[in-house]
Amino acid sequence: VTFQKKLAPCSKGIFNSNQILIAIFILYLITIFLFIKLKIHLIFGAPILMLGSGIFMILRRSDLLLPGIFGGLITMTVYSLLCFALLQIYPSIFELTWHTEKFLNTKIFHIPLEELIYAFSSGFIATLFYPYVFSFRYISF
Repeated sequence: VTFQKKLAPCSKGIFNSNQILIAIFILYLITIFLFIKLKIHLIFGAPILMLGSGIFMILRRSDLLLPGIFGGLITMTVYSLLCFALLQIYPSIFELTWHTEKFLNTKIFHIPLEELIYAFSSGFIATLFYPYVFSFRYISF
């Protein structure tokens, strides 16, 4: 809506949507198992998984690059605004709840860097997932 784009069908690949969904699900299970075995915290594992699968989708469908980046930036911006509002209500919420000292312990405008990375990566993959799996592309209204 922000960029006045809508989804339109595009040519299907050699796999149908169910096969793609099953493959992604299996890949995610394997990756999550590896993250648990390697003791990678979820705050890092989830963005790695989302960015990695998003990059894979972009390598196969380069038309999704800009929508993915913009989706990530918009989500990160909205999430940051919500975090700023939360900081107005509870000024030390991140120190008390997130335990940022255990991770990167870096903040940008008082928001932990991990949260910004997570917000970007979730918007990135959310923008890519549906059009990739169901063979759609973004076109202007």
